Amino acid sequence: MFAKTFVLTVAICIMATAVSAKIWRVDSNTGNQADFSDLAQAHAGAESGDTLYVAGSLSEYADAPKDSVHITKRLYIIGPGYFLQENFGNQSTILSATVKQHITFAKGSEGSLLTGMDVGLVKVLADRVVIKRNRCNTLTLLGSATNVAVLQNFFYRGGASDYSFQAYAGVRNVVVNNNYIHRPKGTEGCCSFTNNVLDGAGGTLIISRCILTNNIISSISSSGASQLLDPTRNILSNNIRALDDSDIFVESGTTDGQYKLRAGSSAIGAGVDGVDLGMFGGPEPYVLSGLTTLPSIYLLDVRTTGSTVNGLPVHLKARTEKP
Repeated sequence: MFAKTFVLTVAICIMATAVSAKIWRVDSNTGNQADFSDLAQAHAGAESGDTLYVAGSLSEYADAPKDSVHITKRLYIIGPGYFLQENFGNQSTILSATVKQHITFAKGSEGSLLTGMDVGLVKVLADRVVIKRNRCNTLTLLGSATNVAVLQNFFYRGGASDYSFQAYAGVRNVVVNNNYIHRPKGTEGCCSFTNNVLDGAGGTLIISRCILTNNIISSISSSGASQLLDPTRNILSNNIRALDDSDIFVESGTTDGQYKLRAGSSAIGAGVDGVDLGMFGGPEPYVLSGLTTLPSIYLLDVRTTGSTVNGLPVHLKARTEKP
Protein backbone atom coordinates (compact mmCIF):
# COMPACT_ATOMS: atom_id res chain seq x y z
CA MET A 1 0.00 0.00 0.00
CA PHE A 2 2.88 2.32 0.85
CA ALA A 3 4.51 1.67 -2.54
CA LYS A 4 1.30 2.46 -4.41
CA THR A 5 0.77 5.63 -2.39
CA PHE A 6 4.37 6.72 -2.97
CA VAL A 7 4.15 6.18 -6.74
CA LEU A 8 0.85 8.05 -6.89
CA THR A 9 2.30 10.94 -4.89
CA VAL A 10 5.32 11.19 -7.21
CA ALA A 11 3.08 11.10 -10.28
CA ILE A 12 0.89 13.87 -8.89
CA CYS A 13 3.97 15.99 -8.12
CA ILE A 14 5.31 15.52 -11.66
CA MET A 15 1.95 16.46 -13.19
CA ALA A 16 1.69 19.48 -10.92
CA THR A 17 5.16 20.63 -11.97
CA ALA A 18 4.30 20.26 -15.66
CA VAL A 19 1.03 22.14 -15.26
CA SER A 20 2.57 24.98 -13.26
CA ALA A 21 5.52 25.51 -15.62
CA LYS A 22 5.16 28.67 -17.70
CA ILE A 23 6.47 29.91 -21.03
CA TRP A 24 7.87 33.45 -21.06
CA ARG A 25 8.81 35.60 -24.04
CA VAL A 26 12.01 37.66 -23.83
CA ASP A 27 12.36 40.38 -26.48
CA SER A 28 14.56 43.48 -26.42
CA ASN A 29 13.28 44.91 -29.71
CA THR A 30 11.73 48.34 -29.22
CA GLY A 31 7.96 48.31 -29.57
CA ASN A 32 7.54 44.55 -29.33
CA GLN A 33 5.35 43.18 -26.58
CA ALA A 34 7.03 40.63 -24.34
CA ASP A 35 7.11 39.47 -20.74
CA PHE A 36 10.71 40.63 -20.29
CA SER A 37 13.25 42.68 -22.22
CA ASP A 38 16.40 41.03 -20.86
CA LEU A 39 17.48 37.65 -19.55
CA ALA A 40 18.37 38.81 -16.04
CA GLN A 41 14.82 40.09 -15.57
CA ALA A 42 13.43 36.88 -17.03
CA HIS A 43 15.50 34.76 -14.66
CA ALA A 44 14.31 36.79 -11.69
CA GLY A 45 10.66 36.45 -12.70
CA ALA A 46 10.66 32.82 -13.79
CA GLU A 47 10.23 29.72 -11.66
CA SER A 48 12.18 26.48 -11.88
CA GLY A 49 10.93 24.45 -14.84
CA ASP A 50 9.86 27.47 -16.90
CA THR A 51 10.80 28.09 -20.54
CA LEU A 52 12.24 31.35 -21.88
CA TYR A 53 11.77 32.00 -25.59
CA VAL A 54 14.37 34.62 -26.52
CA ALA A 55 13.70 36.64 -29.68
CA GLY A 56 16.33 37.65 -32.19
CA SER A 57 17.18 41.30 -31.69
CA LEU A 58 19.21 44.18 -33.10
CA SER A 59 20.49 44.86 -29.59
CA GLU A 60 22.53 42.40 -27.57
CA TYR A 61 21.21 40.87 -24.39
CA ALA A 62 23.59 41.39 -21.46
CA ASP A 63 25.99 43.68 -23.33
CA ALA A 64 27.78 44.86 -20.15
CA PRO A 65 29.57 42.76 -17.50
CA LYS A 66 27.02 43.77 -14.87
CA ASP A 67 24.30 42.27 -17.06
CA SER A 68 25.83 38.77 -17.11
CA VAL A 69 23.20 36.14 -16.38
CA HIS A 70 23.61 33.86 -13.35
CA ILE A 71 21.21 30.92 -13.59
CA THR A 72 20.18 29.34 -10.27
CA LYS A 73 16.95 27.66 -11.45
CA ARG A 74 16.16 24.87 -13.88
CA LEU A 75 15.27 26.83 -17.02
CA TYR A 76 14.89 26.00 -20.69
CA ILE A 77 16.34 28.92 -22.68
CA ILE A 78 15.53 28.78 -26.40
CA GLY A 79 16.72 31.20 -29.09
CA PRO A 80 16.16 31.36 -32.87
CA GLY A 81 19.61 30.13 -33.95
CA TYR A 82 22.71 31.83 -35.37
CA PHE A 83 24.41 32.50 -38.74
CA LEU A 84 20.86 33.12 -39.96
CA GLN A 85 22.03 35.72 -42.47
CA GLU A 86 24.26 33.06 -44.07
CA ASN A 87 21.99 30.01 -43.99
CA PHE A 88 19.22 32.16 -45.40
CA GLY A 89 15.60 31.03 -45.54
CA ASN A 90 15.51 29.11 -42.26
CA GLN A 91 13.75 31.81 -40.23
CA SER A 92 11.54 34.79 -40.98
CA THR A 93 14.26 36.98 -39.44
CA ILE A 94 18.04 36.94 -39.68
CA LEU A 95 18.49 38.32 -36.15
CA SER A 96 20.14 36.14 -33.52
CA ALA A 97 19.56 36.30 -29.78
CA THR A 98 23.04 37.39 -28.71
CA VAL A 99 24.36 37.47 -25.16
CA LYS A 100 27.63 39.37 -25.27
CA GLN A 101 28.61 38.60 -21.68
CA HIS A 102 28.40 35.46 -19.52
CA ILE A 103 25.68 32.93 -18.90
CA THR A 104 26.57 30.87 -15.84
CA PHE A 105 24.68 27.73 -14.84
CA ALA A 106 25.29 27.64 -11.10
CA LYS A 107 24.01 25.46 -8.26
CA GLY A 108 20.24 25.14 -8.53
CA SER A 109 20.22 25.12 -12.35
CA GLU A 110 20.56 21.33 -12.61
CA GLY A 111 18.69 19.96 -15.64
CA SER A 112 18.67 23.25 -17.57
CA LEU A 113 18.82 23.60 -21.36
CA LEU A 114 20.46 26.29 -23.49
CA THR A 115 19.75 26.10 -27.22
CA GLY A 116 19.63 28.35 -30.28
CA MET A 117 21.61 31.17 -28.65
CA ASP A 118 24.70 33.22 -29.60
CA VAL A 119 26.76 33.68 -26.42
CA GLY A 120 30.13 35.12 -25.49
CA LEU A 121 30.94 32.78 -22.60
CA VAL A 122 28.97 29.94 -21.04
CA LYS A 123 30.05 28.52 -17.69
CA VAL A 124 28.60 25.30 -16.30
CA LEU A 125 29.01 24.32 -12.65
CA ALA A 126 25.78 22.31 -12.29
CA ASP A 127 24.87 18.73 -13.16
CA ARG A 128 22.76 17.51 -16.10
CA VAL A 129 22.92 20.77 -18.06
CA VAL A 130 22.42 20.47 -21.82
CA ILE A 131 24.23 22.92 -24.13
CA LYS A 132 22.79 22.23 -27.58
CA ARG A 133 22.88 24.01 -30.96
CA ASN A 134 24.47 27.29 -29.85
CA ARG A 135 27.28 29.48 -31.13
CA CYS A 136 29.67 30.33 -28.31
CA ASN A 137 33.04 31.98 -28.04
CA THR A 138 33.88 29.76 -25.07
CA LEU A 139 32.25 27.02 -23.03
CA THR A 140 33.88 26.33 -19.67
CA LEU A 141 32.97 23.40 -17.41
CA LEU A 142 34.01 23.91 -13.80
CA GLY A 143 33.73 22.53 -10.29
CA SER A 144 32.26 19.06 -9.99
CA ALA A 145 29.69 19.27 -12.80
CA THR A 146 28.66 15.82 -14.01
CA ASN A 147 26.52 14.36 -16.79
CA VAL A 148 26.72 17.47 -18.97
CA ALA A 149 25.74 17.14 -22.65
CA VAL A 150 27.42 19.36 -25.27
CA LEU A 151 25.67 18.71 -28.57
CA GLN A 152 25.72 20.21 -32.08
CA ASN A 153 27.32 23.55 -31.19
CA PHE A 154 29.75 25.87 -32.98
CA PHE A 155 32.55 26.99 -30.65
CA TYR A 156 35.00 29.55 -31.96
CA ARG A 157 37.28 32.05 -30.26
CA GLY A 158 39.66 33.89 -32.54
CA GLY A 159 42.81 34.17 -30.45
CA ALA A 160 45.60 31.79 -31.44
CA SER A 161 46.22 30.83 -27.80
CA ASP A 162 42.58 30.85 -26.64
CA TYR A 163 40.50 27.74 -26.04
CA SER A 164 36.85 27.73 -27.03
CA PHE A 165 36.08 24.64 -24.95
CA GLN A 166 37.56 23.89 -21.54
CA ALA A 167 36.68 21.13 -19.09
CA TYR A 168 38.65 21.22 -15.86
CA ALA A 169 39.66 18.48 -13.45
CA GLY A 170 36.74 17.52 -11.22
CA VAL A 171 34.24 17.58 -14.08
CA ARG A 172 32.96 14.12 -15.02
CA ASN A 173 30.86 12.29 -17.62
CA VAL A 174 30.70 15.01 -20.26
CA VAL A 175 29.35 13.96 -23.66
CA VAL A 176 30.69 16.14 -26.50
CA ASN A 177 29.02 15.17 -29.80
CA ASN A 178 28.74 16.73 -33.27
CA ASN A 179 30.35 20.09 -32.57
CA TYR A 180 32.86 22.33 -34.30
CA ILE A 181 35.42 23.19 -31.61
CA HIS A 182 38.26 25.64 -32.09
CA ARG A 183 41.06 24.48 -29.76
CA PRO A 184 39.34 22.23 -27.20
CA LYS A 185 40.86 21.46 -23.81
CA GLY A 186 39.72 18.47 -21.78
CA THR A 187 41.71 16.65 -19.14
CA GLU A 188 41.62 13.95 -16.49
CA GLY A 189 39.15 11.64 -18.18
CA CYS A 190 36.25 14.05 -18.04
CA CYS A 191 34.96 13.88 -21.62
CA SER A 192 34.04 11.66 -24.52
CA PHE A 193 34.40 13.38 -27.92
CA THR A 194 32.34 11.80 -30.73
CA ASN A 195 31.79 13.07 -34.30
CA ASN A 196 33.37 16.48 -33.85
CA VAL A 197 35.66 18.70 -35.88
CA LEU A 198 38.52 19.49 -33.49
CA ASP A 199 40.44 22.44 -34.91
CA GLY A 200 43.90 22.95 -33.48
CA ALA A 201 44.39 26.31 -35.23
CA GLY A 202 47.93 25.29 -36.12
CA GLY A 203 48.88 24.42 -32.55
CA THR A 204 48.13 21.66 -30.08
CA LEU A 205 44.97 20.28 -28.52
CA ILE A 206 45.22 19.68 -24.78
CA ILE A 207 43.11 16.55 -24.42
CA SER A 208 44.22 13.67 -22.21
CA ARG A 209 42.61 10.63 -20.59
CA CYS A 210 39.50 11.12 -22.72
CA ILE A 211 37.64 9.02 -25.29
CA LEU A 212 37.83 10.16 -28.92
CA THR A 213 35.68 8.49 -31.58
CA ASN A 214 34.82 9.46 -35.18
CA ASN A 215 36.46 12.89 -34.96
CA ILE A 216 38.23 14.92 -37.63
CA ILE A 217 41.33 16.61 -36.21
CA SER A 218 42.21 19.68 -38.25
CA SER A 219 45.05 22.22 -38.38
CA ILE A 220 47.17 20.65 -35.68
CA SER A 221 50.95 20.63 -35.49
CA SER A 222 52.84 17.36 -35.92
CA SER A 223 53.94 17.35 -32.29
CA GLY A 224 50.41 18.17 -31.19
CA ALA A 225 48.99 15.34 -33.28
CA SER A 226 51.46 12.82 -31.89
CA GLN A 227 50.44 13.76 -28.35
CA LEU A 228 46.70 13.79 -29.01
CA LEU A 229 46.70 10.52 -30.95
CA ASP A 230 48.98 8.72 -28.51
CA PRO A 231 46.98 5.67 -27.34
CA THR A 232 48.64 5.90 -23.94
CA ARG A 233 47.07 9.34 -23.44
CA ASN A 234 43.55 8.82 -24.85
CA ILE A 235 41.21 6.00 -25.86
CA LEU A 236 41.01 6.32 -29.65
CA SER A 237 38.71 4.86 -32.29
CA ASN A 238 38.26 5.83 -35.96
CA ASN A 239 39.65 9.38 -35.87
CA ILE A 240 41.58 11.01 -38.69
CA ARG A 241 43.99 13.91 -38.89
CA ALA A 242 43.28 16.25 -41.79
CA LEU A 243 46.67 17.06 -43.30
CA ASP A 244 44.92 19.21 -45.92
CA ASP A 245 41.42 20.46 -45.11
CA SER A 246 40.58 20.77 -48.80
CA ASP A 247 40.83 16.98 -49.10
CA ILE A 248 38.23 16.52 -46.36
CA PHE A 249 35.78 19.45 -46.35
CA VAL A 250 33.90 21.35 -49.04
CA GLU A 251 35.52 24.56 -47.68
CA SER A 252 32.84 26.75 -49.23
CA GLY A 253 29.45 28.14 -48.38
CA THR A 254 28.58 29.30 -44.89
CA THR A 255 30.69 29.57 -41.75
CA ASP A 256 29.41 26.23 -40.44
CA GLY A 257 28.44 24.65 -43.77
CA GLN A 258 32.04 24.66 -45.00
CA TYR A 259 32.74 21.67 -42.73
CA LYS A 260 30.50 19.33 -44.70
CA LEU A 261 32.44 16.49 -46.30
CA ARG A 262 33.46 16.93 -49.93
CA ALA A 263 32.77 14.26 -52.53
CA GLY A 264 35.45 11.60 -52.25
CA SER A 265 36.49 12.65 -48.74
CA SER A 266 38.35 9.97 -46.81
CA ALA A 267 36.09 10.76 -43.85
CA ILE A 268 33.00 9.41 -45.62
CA GLY A 269 31.97 6.09 -44.08
CA ALA A 270 35.20 5.89 -42.07
CA GLY A 271 33.58 5.92 -38.64
CA VAL A 272 32.50 3.13 -36.32
CA ASP A 273 29.76 1.07 -38.03
CA GLY A 274 30.40 2.93 -41.28
CA VAL A 275 29.14 6.38 -40.28
CA ASP A 276 30.76 9.54 -41.59
CA LEU A 277 33.39 11.24 -39.46
CA GLY A 278 33.00 14.82 -38.25
CA MET A 279 30.20 17.03 -37.09
CA PHE A 280 27.74 16.06 -39.83
CA GLY A 281 28.13 12.33 -39.19
CA GLY A 282 26.49 9.91 -36.78
CA PRO A 283 22.88 9.53 -35.63
CA GLU A 284 22.46 13.19 -34.56
CA PRO A 285 24.40 15.32 -37.08
CA TYR A 286 25.13 19.00 -36.66
CA VAL A 287 22.25 21.27 -37.70
CA LEU A 288 23.12 24.40 -39.71
CA SER A 289 22.51 27.64 -37.78
CA GLY A 290 21.57 25.72 -34.63
CA LEU A 291 17.89 25.63 -35.49
CA THR A 292 15.90 24.11 -32.65
CA THR A 293 13.30 21.36 -32.84
CA LEU A 294 10.51 23.90 -32.50
CA PRO A 295 8.66 24.89 -35.69
CA SER A 296 10.22 28.02 -37.20
CA ILE A 297 8.44 30.36 -39.60
CA TYR A 298 10.65 31.15 -42.60
CA LEU A 299 8.04 32.82 -44.82
CA LEU A 300 5.14 35.03 -43.77
CA ASP A 301 3.11 36.96 -46.33
CA VAL A 302 0.15 38.94 -44.98
CA ARG A 303 -1.97 41.06 -47.28
CA THR A 304 -2.48 44.65 -46.21
CA THR A 305 -6.22 44.54 -46.84
CA GLY A 306 -9.03 42.05 -46.33
CA SER A 307 -12.79 41.85 -46.38
CA THR A 308 -15.62 40.61 -44.20
CA VAL A 309 -16.41 38.05 -46.90
CA ASN A 310 -12.96 36.65 -47.72
CA GLY A 311 -11.12 37.57 -44.53
CA LEU A 312 -7.42 38.47 -44.52
CA PRO A 313 -5.29 36.15 -46.69
CA VAL A 314 -2.16 34.90 -44.93
CA HIS A 315 0.57 32.78 -46.58
CA LEU A 316 2.84 31.06 -44.05
CA LYS A 317 5.59 28.45 -44.35
CA ALA A 318 7.23 26.75 -41.38
CA ARG A 319 9.80 24.01 -40.84
CA THR A 320 11.15 21.99 -37.97
CA GLU A 321 14.40 20.14 -37.38
CA LYS A 322 14.94 16.66 -36.02
CA PRO A 323 15.58 16.43 -32.25
